[in-house]
Amino acid sequence: MTVNPNAVLNGGLIADAERIKANNPTPRAQIVCTRGSFAYGGVGAGARNDTRFESSLIVSTCNSRVGNIQLIYSGLYANTNEESTNLLTQYTLESAVVQNGVMNPVTFGGRLRPVIDAGATLVISDPVGVSLDPESLITLRSGAIVVAGDRVPAGCRGGGSTTARVASTSATSQVYSTDAITTPSGGTTTTSSICPVAVIGVPEVATPSVLIWGDSIPHGQGDTSDFATGLIGYAERALGALKIPFVQIGRGGDQTTTYSTSKNWVRFGLMQYASHVLFTCATNDIVGSTTLEALQTKHRAGWAAAKRAGCKVIVGTCPTRTSSTDGWSTLENQTIVAGFGDNELRGDWNAWLLTAAASGEIDYLFDVNEHVSSGGKWLPDLSDDGIHPNNDGHLVLDAAFRLILAQLVV
Repeated sequence: MTVNPNAVLNGGLIADAERIKANNPTPRAQIVCTRGSFAYGGVGAGARNDTRFESSLIVSTCNSRVGNIQLIYSGLYANTNEESTNLLTQYTLESAVVQNGVMNPVTFGGRLRPVIDAGATLVISDPVGVSLDPESLITLRSGAIVVAGDRVPAGCRGGGSTTARVASTSATSQVYSTDAITTPSGGTTTTSSICPVAVIGVPEVATPSVLIWGDSIPHGQGDTSDFATGLIGYAERALGALKIPFVQIGRGGDQTTTYSTSKNWVRFGLMQYASHVLFTCATNDIVGSTTLEALQTKHRAGWAAAKRAGCKVIVGTCPTRTSSTDGWSTLENQTIVAGFGDNELRGDWNAWLLTAAASGEIDYLFDVNEHVSSGGKWLPDLSDDGIHPNNDGHLVLDAAFRLILAQLVV
């Protein structure tokens, strides 16, 4: 079947609502907003001794009407290969949703300001009684109050008018307001902050929703051209453009061969709210001198967990690693790093993924290499370091990944 990406962009996913309803299962609680993010570090515990961390981020809902939304937070963050409480402390949570200029406070078990312990997994709010039209823009406002010197899990990427992140010792909350979050006197802007892991809800029509689980490449390293949207890297860009809700649960440095359900409670737990999981994580494993058998075993365990949760599996191939004497502007002046040749572990891994896709073990295969490399080398000017796509590389992959996303069904 030939997929026309323009049809998707022009509303093809919702052009015939009655047909979609007839061919989709009864909607359930699922991820319904873009820009969800599992924390990838902590904020606080520095020389400033800030006691209040606040953020706001603008997100889009999916292409179906949505009700009964709930926000998910956590007391953990993604350390390399696992979820950690390292240096984290208890915090008091504040949360609100702003829709069409109206502020809706968010409660948790009937409490407006619950105390979240370090190590808490999925902290799910009470339903927020709003009805959201397809592709609505809403603002998620979050705050964490701590004792001076304490540290809370932090994510909340992006910039421009879509994102605000501040830290201070202010006694006054900015969360329960419709005014823009600004830097209090004596406070500072931060690069990360407390934010929801995900927004779930019940859509009128069940729609695709995706967990992005990978390393620094799907996490967007090398993409610095347009952070104003809050969408960083090819996967987020493609999903955001098509208004397919997602949660970014990967981080730089991750290795699949050390993943374990006993160390990744939140990320495996989120699968119940997704329809698809994108797994694309092998480059750091290969650098770490793993084996093909170890890669296969750990990936199969992750895929099996996703399928037990009712998700379909998307897998991205592993891109190459090279050095260059001319800034990756030509193929000729690149040298392939050991292990990343087409006839080495990386080549064996990618060949095995083709077999897994052909056998139905995985549902969709996204061949990254087809679009950004040739003969085990980066195509000219698509990488600045031989490891990650650069701005242009992410844009090339964005366009290609949209063709995969256009095929997703639930």
